[in-house]
Amino acid sequence: MNRIVFFSGGKSSFAVAHLLKTKYQQDNIVLYFTDTCFEDEDLYRFIIEVSNKLELPLLIHSIGLTPLNLMDEDNFVYNSRIANCSKKLKSQVAKRFLDKGIKPKNEKWHNKQYLKDNNFTNNPILYFGIDFTELHRTIAIQKNWQPYKVEFPLIDELIDYDLLFDLYEIKKPSLYQKGFTHNNCGGRCIKGGQGHWLNLLIKDYGRFEQMRDFEIYLSDKINKKNNTNIKHSFMKRKHEPYMLYELESDYKNKPEQIDLFDIGGCGCFID
Repeated sequence: MNRIVFFSGGKSSFAVAHLLKTKYQQDNIVLYFTDTCFEDEDLYRFIIEVSNKLELPLLIHSIGLTPLNLMDEDNFVYNSRIANCSKKLKSQVAKRFLDKGIKPKNEKWHNKQYLKDNNFTNNPILYFGIDFTELHRTIAIQKNWQPYKVEFPLIDELIDYDLLFDLYEIKKPSLYQKGFTHNNCGGRCIKGGQGHWLNLLIKDYGRFEQMRDFEIYLSDKINKKNNTNIKHSFMKRKHEPYMLYELESDYKNKPEQIDLFDIGGCGCFID
């Protein structure tokens, strides 16, 4: 049986890989990572270490572009409702490969010697790191990945992630240690809410500054092209554009107005 884990570089997909390795040792299990080229450096350490410790082959695909490249090309500031970075850098890359065998610009294998059969895309079961708290997301995933069989082992399995990291003697990805809820795009996910971006501002100001300045640049570029004067932002507050420079100003002057519980989050491979 061919089993492909959509490996995001996070703890949930790590747990899925662990469960499959434990239950189906004789099957062809592949860790599949689509790279946004915008990840935290420690994510790459983590996915390699998981591949090594679980003795599973890791396939990395990338078109060689970042979310910033795509937004600049599209003349559009992606946001929680429209995130073409997820679509173009992950879902489309994976679908083209699985459906038609079309490989992206960049392909890299790690531990390919653990691959039991080169025909691993032949009628595979696809696995996602969705747990019982995200049960509502399963319907969209199943619909979007038809006709493949899709499974969510964490719906029925309770995992103690701390014990899992200890079991394999793997250090947690640094983004978790910085308080982020997922290990994607170096904490710069455009689907993030106020609490998410505030955490980036506090924990990694350099990356926050990069995204703040890019948002201003692209908003100005779009307005010049369209002869408009509109704020184009990653976030919204009270249904209105809320730019990162405004969040930074509020943090300095009116922190009580920031919704710390507005986290948002990555939904790659789903939308």
